[in-house]
Amino acid sequence: MVPAWAPLRTYLYAVIAVGGAAVASSLFTLRAAPHPLAWSLFGLLAVAIGRFTINIDSVEASISVADTFFITSALLFGPGPATVTIAVDSLILSWRKHHPWERMAFNAVAPASAMWVASHAFFLLARVPPLSQGDASTGRLIAPLLCLAVIYFVLNSGQMAVVIGLEARRSPVQIWRQHFLWLGVGYLASASVAFCLILLIQQSSLGAVAVILPLLAIFHLTLRSSFGRLDDARRARRVRRPSAYRAREYAGQLRQGEELAKA
Repeated sequence: MVPAWAPLRTYLYAVIAVGGAAVASSLFTLRAAPHPLAWSLFGLLAVAIGRFTINIDSVEASISVADTFFITSALLFGPGPATVTIAVDSLILSWRKHHPWERMAFNAVAPASAMWVASHAFFLLARVPPLSQGDASTGRLIAPLLCLAVIYFVLNSGQMAVVIGLEARRSPVQIWRQHFLWLGVGYLASASVAFCLILLIQQSSLGAVAVILPLLAIFHLTLRSSFGRLDDARRARRVRRPSAYRAREYAGQLRQGEELAKA
């Protein structure tokens, strides 16, 4: 069903169009991406790990340690493989939930376009080729990687907040600050683990991914525990002050989906 309210419908189709262009551009550049077998296997691993999500019930959102692999893929192989991998991962998740086509399209291209912009910003700032093509000074990667994580988080969560705001007819900025801002720590943590993985790969080979899988398991459990406690606290506050949390009724999943208004 197509959202009935014109501003929401216009915004959704605009994101689908712009994000679709980013994904199409990434598909076109895959031919020039370095190490095609390596990034393909890396993408498959990211999609497989993406099944292990952490649900944040207070905003009906979810995060995943797969973001570590998306960021690592962008740094190693360039924006194209990471953008396509996120689009495929999000599309599969939405398809399995039997979402309508416009919701599947939005879910697929919104996070993918966020990574496309963020990864291009990284390479523009770092002025290095994809890291699988050669080593780069560690010091010159830290600030661009931080920018990548911040841009990826702000665009990804921001697009969701706009959808929720338009549907609820409330300020998207207010909704973002109230329900999504605190999730940014997960993106920064994913970027930090990705940085460690890059250093390990540069010291050995892509086979080092197997070594870091136990670390990712610990990372997943830590995030689940930490966000679980924060989520419990937010839900407790919502019980005490229900009027302050009405926006929760309109919240959808942060990366996999959002609640679209029905015609």
